[in-house]
Amino acid sequence: MKVIDNFIDDYQQDEIHNLLLGNEFPWSYCRRIVSSDPDSRSQMVHMFYNNGFPQSEYVQDRAMMPLLVELDACALIKIKANLQLKTDFPSSSKTHLDHTFPNAMTAIYYVNSNDGYTMVGDQKVESVKGRAVIFPSSTIHFGTSSTQDRCVINFNYFPQK
Repeated sequence: MKVIDNFIDDYQQDEIHNLLLGNEFPWSYCRRIVSSDPDSRSQMVHMFYNNGFPQSEYVQDRAMMPLLVELDACALIKIKANLQLKTDFPSSSKTHLDHTFPNAMTAIYYVNSNDGYTMVGDQKVESVKGRAVIFPSSTIHFGTSSTQDRCVINFNYFPQK
């Protein structure tokens, strides 16, 4: 697991923050955070890329491109933004893994700072604007809600190296 603060520069962080948390960005309702968990909370999602195809005009937005460049992916599996609206206290989702494809990686980019976090294995990664955490997609992990709105972008991809 690798945690990288200031994954992209401050200007680019603000562009992504303003795009995703602005009044114009299209979000869709998702009944479950973890699809296999019938007791899961709901969240808002935006699917950028899935199953080999762009799902959103925003996948090639100039605000998103710096993230894709920094990841240095040779192939994308999925890119999805998650927006969890604030809760009275942080509450965790069920543990899960993203994929079992050999060599696939997961990157979580934190769009805003809040009191939520991600547990990757037994390591806690705080939600800090501009931070990215990168780990093998087969790693068990979970996220939490926050007492503020919490926005992340999840990338599943195959790295160049």
